[in-house]
Amino acid sequence: MKHHRRYQAVIGAALVLGFGAAQRSSADDGGYFSYRLAKGQRFSHLVASTDSIRGEGFAELVTRNSGSIVYTVLDPDPRQPVLDVSFRFDGGIEGDVKKRVRDSGRTLCEVSGYGDETGDTHGDGGEGGGCVTITDATSYLFLNSLLWGTPPAQLHMGTSWTVDIPQAWTLGPAGTQTVRVISLDPATRSITLLREGRGTGFSTKQGPDVTLMYAGTAVTARIVPGLSQWTGYATIREGVVVHDELMITRPVTLVTKDHGEIRAEERQYALLSETPPG
Repeated sequence: MKHHRRYQAVIGAALVLGFGAAQRSSADDGGYFSYRLAKGQRFSHLVASTDSIRGEGFAELVTRNSGSIVYTVLDPDPRQPVLDVSFRFDGGIEGDVKKRVRDSGRTLCEVSGYGDETGDTHGDGGEGGGCVTITDATSYLFLNSLLWGTPPAQLHMGTSWTVDIPQAWTLGPAGTQTVRVISLDPATRSITLLREGRGTGFSTKQGPDVTLMYAGTAVTARIVPGLSQWTGYATIREGVVVHDELMITRPVTLVTKDHGEIRAEERQYALLSETPPG
């Protein structure tokens, strides 16, 4: 069930439209974030993530997740677009769902039949249909304003803005982030952004305990998180994310019953890349 919820969160996050065309069309003079959807249009992404915890005396704990997602536009309405999402996560789940995007991209609703939503209740993990708020680390198809904020109307090389992230997300805790324009191409309406942030606490996918192999024996440890720091690039073309990457690291203290406190380091990263839809 835990893994199922993680996959569902990733699937839901694949639909995030953080800046919403209705909000950005007048301010986004360069058209970098103003998407132009058409019915039947298709997009495709490869996604991968890794989480590693290592420290002296125990075997490094590594978990990985990867897969592919194909999106087909069913309704290009910028206020509440509907997308068909076909996904496969290697060694995990695969399937096809329909999602309606609401609230400028922060809310995703399951659509059972075209125009009929299965629920209207906010949830925290995406299981069982209904509507959910997404807090995924990478932007997937469109940027997530929860993590990227709202950029200034006028953009140029070096433009920066600060984002206060009010809640935990899939790779990190609540914190503060700075976003800076690294490059832009007005001809193709492409822009590359750098994000750098920090915060302390747990992410949404982590619990307070972890099981490790210590000297060949499974040991349960309580995690005491240190300061998380993250950085990554994202490239957007006409509102569509074509590349997104993020690395986050933090020191952690593992408190065990029989081995005392163990100093360790955790690093997580997520990668996304656009591919031709097959």
